[in-house]
Amino acid sequence: PGVTFSTRCPSATKYLFDSYGAYGKMRIGLAMLEGRLDYSDELLKILYACTLCGACDVGCKRNLDLEIELTLEALRIKAVRDGKGPMPQHKKVAQNISTKHNRFGSPHQDRNKWLPAGIKPSPKAEVLYFVGCSASYTSPEIAQATVKILNASGTPFMLMPDEWCCGNVLYSVGMIDEARELARRNIEAVKKTGAKTLLLSCAEGYRMWKVDYPKLLNISTEDLGFKVVHLVELADELIKKGALKLANRVDLRLTYHDSCSLSRLSEPWVPWQGER
Repeated sequence: PGVTFSTRCPSATKYLFDSYGAYGKMRIGLAMLEGRLDYSDELLKILYACTLCGACDVGCKRNLDLEIELTLEALRIKAVRDGKGPMPQHKKVAQNISTKHNRFGSPHQDRNKWLPAGIKPSPKAEVLYFVGCSASYTSPEIAQATVKILNASGTPFMLMPDEWCCGNVLYSVGMIDEARELARRNIEAVKKTGAKTLLLSCAEGYRMWKVDYPKLLNISTEDLGFKVVHLVELADELIKKGALKLANRVDLRLTYHDSCSLSRLSEPWVPWQGER
């Protein structure tokens, strides 16, 4: 009775074959480096079935000195540079980002339509809220709840004058040249605002800014020139300071989804110095 085994890999759980798990993909990578394995439709399916959730990376590092997440990313980067990746669906998203500056291909001028009536961003503030594509277009309730929290706590905030996609999708599928170009553009845009803190409500965007941008540019998180904070971190700080007060008790049973990017993939990035 009870659980006889545990699994942490979504793609291995779905496809029930070792090649879809971390161990299998590490062996695939080695075989490709040694010239024993070439590209095929099935191989590309395996490489792109991974969600890059980082569970294998964290799990294996308990006992082994391995960088599995970086290896999985490198396999996709190689696929793109070899002209085999990304998948057709990814190319459409990349085109949307290039032409409309968001992954959905929605009109760029509609990006701030989510803003609730009665809440006005400051023209100048220390906190800059980077909304992201999903909260701007498909899940506006996230952005609306975020600015209501800021408003309730008396925290002045501003929005990007011309926000573009963070490029997380591009980075995730191995299109790092395009992602690097976006990183440079977006970092410069934030610096021009004079913001001291970049606030995100999106876990993937948080990871992109805090970890993957520095990774792409070979700098540390501290070198960005501003602090990158997720909404849950800021809300916790505001509650502890007494700036954000809960007016009424709410009896509610809920489940908090602790996202992969927020819980285990967003430690500050420090470039490798040649020693382990």
